[in-house]
Amino acid sequence: GDQPTYAGKKTSLSAVATACGCENVIECQDKDTGAALQKAIDSKKMTIIVSKCDSGNIKLPVITMDPVVIRDRFMKSVKA
Repeated sequence: GDQPTYAGKKTSLSAVATACGCENVIECQDKDTGAALQKAIDSKKMTIIVSKCDSGNIKLPVITMDPVVIRDRFMKSVKA
């Protein structure tokens, strides 16, 4: 968790949505997401909402387990 991502640093998800042909793209801060959602519903148009959130998880130790091990453990636990 809390690793930097391209969407957080370089890639504009709003620009990607627009480039994909989405005509109604709303970008807002996390605290304004409710109002943006209501605006999208009221518009009656397909809408992409990009809600920008501040980084900042609580400080926890880094997980040292290999990602493949994590994946396999998860898959085993959900297998029924």
